[in-house]
Amino acid sequence: MQSAGSTNFVVVGFVGVILFVVPFFLFFVPSLISTMRLYAKAGKPSWSPIVPVYNLILMAKIGKKPVWMAVVLMLLDILAQYTREFGIILVLGALVFAIILLVAFLKQYTMSLGQKILYVFLPIVFVFMVKDINYIGGTQGPTQAQPVAPVAPQTEQFTGGAAQSVVPQAPQTFGQTTEQSTQNDSINQNL
Repeated sequence: MQSAGSTNFVVVGFVGVILFVVPFFLFFVPSLISTMRLYAKAGKPSWSPIVPVYNLILMAKIGKKPVWMAVVLMLLDILAQYTREFGIILVLGALVFAIILLVAFLKQYTMSLGQKILYVFLPIVFVFMVKDINYIGGTQGPTQAQPVAPVAPQTEQFTGGAAQSVVPQAPQTFGQTTEQSTQNDSINQNL
């Protein structure tokens, strides 16, 4: 026969599991997966959101904010834990820096306002939308268009007394064999 104390222990344990496990799987895990995918789209390592300090530094870099903002955010958070007198002020300061970094980070992606709100408040839905989002923040992302081949300027070459116009050779084109390429080079040299 169970006593009243053991029944209360089971109820408290069940409530504790509900209050911890459900938010963990509905908020933290999808948020982590979404952030990992966004970092990967920005050309950063997808494991970086797991490392706390490195995460904030990369978020500042992706958001094109100075790194000192991430450092100040970390310091305010650490100081708020050990200071009773100014704890709430430090927490509010850290919250301001966190919002600034998060807004700058999210601006670097092709997201609507609704998607940004889902990323923050309902990541379980946003995790399925990440595949349609592209990084637009700079040249380091894999979604940026790369030039096919650089265009070399036309130069003049002096041979003896007359100037000749010389066009630099283009690299081997797609589908052209090395034999065809060497034939083209020898024809151009004979001209």
